[in-house]
Amino acid sequence: MNSTSSPSRSTQTKDCCGVRLKTHIGRLLIKLEARDRAQLVIAGYEAALANER
Repeated sequence: MNSTSSPSRSTQTKDCCGVRLKTHIGRLLIKLEARDRAQLVIAGYEAALANER
């Protein structure tokens, strides 16, 4: 971000990203018939999308 950006523009960008993230999560919940984000995490591990530490 350059130094000439106004604070309100920065806030708008963050709000837009937050809305987009919530939309993606909501669609995943519906598609995978999950109750909450914890079930999405479990589904991710079961599908080998993440490695256990």
